[in-house]
Amino acid sequence: MHEGIAEHAAPYFSDLKIKKIEHVVRGIQMYLSHPYRAQQEVGTRVWKKGSATLRSLYVGQEGAQADKAVLLVPSLINSSAIFDLCEGRSMARFLRQNGYEVYLLDWGDTAKDKDPLNLSSVIEKRLIPALRAVTAHAQKPVSVVGYCMGGTLSLAAATLAPHEIDRLVLLAAPWDFRAGQNLLSDRVRGWAPLILPQLDQRGRLPAEWTQTLFATLDPEGSAKKFARFADMDQESFEAKLFVAVEDWLNEGVDLAPAIARDVLQQWFALNAPVRGEWTVGACKVDISALDRPILVVASDADRLVPFEAAQAVTRSMHSGRAQTHRLACGHIGLIAGSKAVAEVWAPVVRWLAG
Repeated sequence: MHEGIAEHAAPYFSDLKIKKIEHVVRGIQMYLSHPYRAQQEVGTRVWKKGSATLRSLYVGQEGAQADKAVLLVPSLINSSAIFDLCEGRSMARFLRQNGYEVYLLDWGDTAKDKDPLNLSSVIEKRLIPALRAVTAHAQKPVSVVGYCMGGTLSLAAATLAPHEIDRLVLLAAPWDFRAGQNLLSDRVRGWAPLILPQLDQRGRLPAEWTQTLFATLDPEGSAKKFARFADMDQESFEAKLFVAVEDWLNEGVDLAPAIARDVLQQWFALNAPVRGEWTVGACKVDISALDRPILVVASDADRLVPFEAAQAVTRSMHSGRAQTHRLACGHIGLIAGSKAVAEVWAPVVRWLAG
């Protein structure tokens, strides 16, 4: 295999560059052949609507007395497994150990949902009913932790059903889609006119398209991570975590065409959330009047959601109602990285406790 690479690459690259390419390819092969596959908690289903399901996790897990509940809301374009990634890196299990009943929303396949979903109906007919189902099942105050666009959706839900939420944590959740060095926003606005005409014809926004878009943001970094993986002890937790994260990334989720269109137009093209022009159904999403405590967790090193894009929530609210926890890690590292437990999960638990 390596001789083949050298033979074809020799006219174009130096010997040193060829060795680096071979190292990356070896890392990719080692990942594909790695025997480890993470197992997530099955949990107990407590609600279902269309393709969306709500499950209670780690009910029998030992931990502090559960006197509060928390709903975990993932992005629409990746699976919910990010909150329960693998043994040793499960935010869901960590929350249970620290005294919370844990509920996980899984959006399912919106492109195959029995109802034709757009961004408004995702909030009104999926997220808010799921939140009310948690309240009814737990019979306790419910906080919400939303990751990436799951946080953006949760913030909108909080304005429509504020009394259902005790506290709200936004993990790398964009609000101003033009703020900071926002390479993703620039790319999406150039990409959208090419794919919008194809959405209805295909009946979905394919996950492969969004994954390809994200890969273009840091192609060198994408290659280097496999080179680092090739150097890892393949039996180590570090290597297993790498496999778990890559498997999660490769299990992208298609989007229903109307959801994709709304995200591209309302969020990226018009930047409606931060302008106060985003509407859900007949209601304008006005976070300035929201009186729930909010914690914005954002990073200076996030390539997908720049710090300024997430921190815009605090600028859009009345002074003091939202706090910011500032970090220096990547978008995925914020929730699954080596420092996530100490620098994100533990501070979130302390903040949730009030």
